[in-house]
Amino acid sequence: MVVMMSSVAQEISYKVIIENPQTHYATVQIEVNQCNSTQTHIKMPVWTPGSYMVREFARNVESFAAYDANGDALEWHKDRKNSWLVKNGNVSNFVVRYNVYANEVTVRTSFVNSETAFLLGTSLLMSVEGFERTKGYIEIVKPAHWLNIATGLKELKGKSAKFSFTDYDELVDCPIQVGNFDTLSFRVNNIPHYVALVGENNANKDVLRADMQKICQAAFDVVGRVDMEKYWFFVQHVENAGGGLEHRNSVSLGMSANNYSDAVKYKGFLGLVAHEYFHVWNVKRIRPIELGPFDYDNENYTKMLWMSEGFTSYYDKFIPYKSGFLTQEEFLGRVAGMISYTENTPGARYQSLAESSFDAWIKAYRPDENSVNSSISYYTKGSLAGALLDLYIIRATNGKKCLDDLFQYLYNEYYLLKRRGFTEAEFRNAAEMLAGVKLNDYFNEIVYGTSTPDYLSLFNAFGIEFSAIPSTDPYLGLNVSRKGDRNIVNSVLRNSNAAIVGINAGDVIVSINGIESIDNFQDFLNQFNTGDTLSVKVKRGDKELVFETKLDTNPNQVFTLQMRQNLDAQQQILLDKWFKR
Repeated sequence: MVVMMSSVAQEISYKVIIENPQTHYATVQIEVNQCNSTQTHIKMPVWTPGSYMVREFARNVESFAAYDANGDALEWHKDRKNSWLVKNGNVSNFVVRYNVYANEVTVRTSFVNSETAFLLGTSLLMSVEGFERTKGYIEIVKPAHWLNIATGLKELKGKSAKFSFTDYDELVDCPIQVGNFDTLSFRVNNIPHYVALVGENNANKDVLRADMQKICQAAFDVVGRVDMEKYWFFVQHVENAGGGLEHRNSVSLGMSANNYSDAVKYKGFLGLVAHEYFHVWNVKRIRPIELGPFDYDNENYTKMLWMSEGFTSYYDKFIPYKSGFLTQEEFLGRVAGMISYTENTPGARYQSLAESSFDAWIKAYRPDENSVNSSISYYTKGSLAGALLDLYIIRATNGKKCLDDLFQYLYNEYYLLKRRGFTEAEFRNAAEMLAGVKLNDYFNEIVYGTSTPDYLSLFNAFGIEFSAIPSTDPYLGLNVSRKGDRNIVNSVLRNSNAAIVGINAGDVIVSINGIESIDNFQDFLNQFNTGDTLSVKVKRGDKELVFETKLDTNPNQVFTLQMRQNLDAQQQILLDKWFKR
């Protein structure tokens, strides 16, 4: 093997070769120039920013090799799960080459198939020790019948398949979509935005373009500025698709191919667009200090995902409201839903938002049958925390400031001026400075505690009726799913009668009071009354067990938020700030 080497000082270049996409393999070649060390670590990330779980991307690497300028093999060995140590000696210019199997179709992984390739740097491109802050370029070698390449990277002049990067962080934070796909375009504040629609779909492209532009403009208006030359949406259309992963100037989204004609699912997609696009500011530029520069070898712990992801989840409801896709009543219904989730989840009394954020690496992406009892989502409760901080600030400033102003301050103070993220203390100081008061109740109860805040007085200040109505549904304490003709216990709620008598997650319900045909579990329970005794027969492995238990008073509540009529002047001022800013 003969490899042609360039003479550029301290430069690195990548080449991704896709020759037989139907095999799901991509070949990566890294050319290193002017390496100063005699042995060099070549490392694959173990996780991807935005998805807080160690995913071990090195497991998909095959056929690793290293060569000098003459094509002669260099000695190497693997010295940890994601690191290859190349013994290059006095060879300063060398090439590394390896194959990656990519057949996991998600927004957080690379995938290659006969129709397209989505190349996510953290799961494909290794870093070279000593070159993490070195500029370079990447070249894509694709099948001739694939006509499109899209990425947030800057294209080299006259080189349609070559793109430059300033350092490794930028390289892996700019995914590359390759194949044949339709592209939509629009502008927001004169910044070009592009939408790659990958795969067959039933989108009305004109409507989708206009709607996404409205969403992006409303999101942009929160902070009002950003250092971005272009933005790409990569929309993957596969069955049962969903979710997204943010990047500095692009995003990968999942959407089921035929969901555009379903009004509810389409609204959900627009909410996803709002969520991921708002990450342009919150996470990619406005961020906890722990989230960048990244350590790709280990977990990057922070106690502030409730702000990074949770507040973004709040804005993914507020932005569609501001864009006209949600009514005021629908928006309030979503806020009430956040309250219902939080207050009706047993785990909310045992895990705080800060703890939920810190433990994302071991809990959030690995839910089990006891998660509902022991943990709380920093997305959903964090979304509620965002809504409540918005209200706290508006109330404290008599309608002069809101959460938008906090984001504007953080963008200017930390991203533009200090060029770094902020600590927990700095975030709290910024919020309290903006509010003009101490926010002890907010941080002690909502962020670092597990107690229930005073919803009633807070919403009353805005002329909103807050109601907490006890559920009248008979309660056994089981979450049950129907699979085929079987009712399977998914989880047993903490302190419920079912938990006390010993019914387990994974049990298959055979009968209740001798009745075997139970198509809908909750509907079946609704024919009974609180205090009624039930005989529950379950199958556990090869055994059949019978449990005698009673239906209990339902601990859950139904929470609602409704606008009052005839607001006083103060309530109207605060409400207008919340809804009309």
